[in-house]
Amino acid sequence: MITTGITTALNVDIDVKPASAIARAGAFLIDIMVIVVLYVGSILLMIMLDDVLSMLPGEARIGVYIALSIAPIMYPMVSELLLGGQTLGKMGVGIRVVRLDGRQLRLLDVAIRWLFFLIEVLATTGSMALVVVLFSKRSQRLGDMVAGTLVVNKPAPVSLEKVLALCTTSEERRALVFPSVSRLSDADIQTIRDVVDEAGRSSIRVDARMAALWTLRDGVARRLGVDTSMGAEEFLRAVLADYAALRG
Repeated sequence: MITTGITTALNVDIDVKPASAIARAGAFLIDIMVIVVLYVGSILLMIMLDDVLSMLPGEARIGVYIALSIAPIMYPMVSELLLGGQTLGKMGVGIRVVRLDGRQLRLLDVAIRWLFFLIEVLATTGSMALVVVLFSKRSQRLGDMVAGTLVVNKPAPVSLEKVLALCTTSEERRALVFPSVSRLSDADIQTIRDVVDEAGRSSIRVDARMAALWTLRDGVARRLGVDTSMGAEEFLRAVLADYAALRG
């Protein structure tokens, strides 16, 4: 399985699996259908509002027609911005856009991807993007390379049951050891869970396992503003338990 690394907001490097060309092509086909539907709706809206629009001055009427004509093609950019890196097509195949530095997508990121989308996807019916994705190291198209983004398989959400399963005792689950755990997001908890799960595998060397746990421990401790003598795994499990308690 080919993976690539991104750095999370906790300054921890994690491996993610880039979305396959087939998955991206599937998302593209769905999104093209969405754009067609939006165009049809836009045309019907212009027909329905024709009498009203005819009352507007010439320049204003032209402006409205242009806006309604452009709106459907802007759907991918608006969707990725509002839906956390996903369009309806990406939702359908289970992939999403993320930044290589692990931070939240910005308007600039999706705008750059959209501008290149017009050239390497729409203008070439996807052939240009497909070639670049197949031969790029991280399965990125040009828009991803310029924006510093990556299309990856969307990870399964962290369930409360899985978080609680990491806690060692029922008493630990109820204790609120670090109240500042409220500063963490669901994405941070996902990272902690993934690292703890990975470190628990017997195939991981002891030195690598401990290095990963202690690196994450130090990053989380700095985020929470705490100074503790707890060991790495003990501390991380306590953080998971506190977060589960707050969510419960």
